[in-house]
Amino acid sequence: MCPGCHSESWTWAELSGNGTVHTFTVTHQAFHPAWADRVPFAVATIELDEGVRMVSDLPPSDVERVAIGARVACFFEDHALDDGTTFTFPRFGLVYPTG
Repeated sequence: MCPGCHSESWTWAELSGNGTVHTFTVTHQAFHPAWADRVPFAVATIELDEGVRMVSDLPPSDVERVAIGARVACFFEDHALDDGTTFTFPRFGLVYPTG
């Protein structure tokens, strides 16, 4: 739904995959046993350069460096279910300046 006009009409659009951390939280306690080996982990709301917001957990290497306003880029990660089905979903990681 459009946050401005509340329209439910939408179409697919290709986006850059680049954005900034709008807000985040770092979790130090597993909410489910399947996450026990992932703590601490960071979950962030990402504002893409085109204005769309998405939620993503960040890679473990980014947990100590995440900050509001930090630049991120999208990458895609494949996951397999127990029945052999696979699915791909977008994730974001911090982009560090070079040089």
